[in-house]
Amino acid sequence: MSDGEDGWMSVVNKKKERRAKQGTRKYMPEKVAYKLQHDLDITGLASVLLSTESRNLQEDDWVFDRVLKNDTETDPEDEPSNTGEVEFMCLPIPNKWNDRALFSRRIVIARESN
Repeated sequence: MSDGEDGWMSVVNKKKERRAKQGTRKYMPEKVAYKLQHDLDITGLASVLLSTESRNLQEDDWVFDRVLKNDTETDPEDEPSNTGEVEFMCLPIPNKWNDRALFSRRIVIARESN
């Protein structure tokens, strides 16, 4: 084998690894997003959950948690504070109540082995 063949195999193998990794990533299915929108009666929720911003968050291990409502029937909910174990982020929902979709992810702390 020549050096050129080794380089070609390396690129092919890296592409296979990348495709396999991308194939395991799961986004929220469209059907689930629309079901949540209907069940929670939140106008515009599905479009936020299926948006590019939401998918980018999901790629970085963020998970949709719940909706923070700002309607007149309940007191507005504040965004939860980040802790040492979990961090939070909101995406605005484009409706007249300015509701927000709350996402969370666990903070992974690398442990040193001594």
